[in-house]
Amino acid sequence: MSARPSVRADGHVLHRGFTAVHVDPFRYWIVYAEVQLRFEKDKIYDWFPYVANLWARRRCPTTLVVYAPDRKTARRYTAPIQIGHPGLALTPLVIGPDAVPVITDPQVARESPELAVLSGAVHGDHNRDVLEAVVHALNAIEPSKTVVYVE
Repeated sequence: MSARPSVRADGHVLHRGFTAVHVDPFRYWIVYAEVQLRFEKDKIYDWFPYVANLWARRRCPTTLVVYAPDRKTARRYTAPIQIGHPGLALTPLVIGPDAVPVITDPQVARESPELAVLSGAVHGDHNRDVLEAVVHALNAIEPSKTVVYVE
């Protein structure tokens, strides 16, 4: 068996409770994000080691989120990845066209700018109203919060 290249994530974020005074494993949470533009059958072998490594190093819950803008690709990645040990499977949380609402109402977009931007990324190529709603959402964000979205 040949050695696989080193495993690299598209990105991960460590979330923590803002009121935590000490390290509490339930106050911290890692989201490991992958972007998949097409199905790659061997990709699933990279995910478990990366999720397990983050979980072990940070000692907190770790979640795999796969963003797949193509419906067929998203569906192929939703199946649990059976590791072989009884009861141990990794089921990616897949964000694709079927999981993201089409937001065209400017008021709804202003109330949930994060979801509006995701809707724009997934559905904006073929729905101009979605992109217009995103503009309304972004214009409604308080200036003090924009730094959070830019970083």
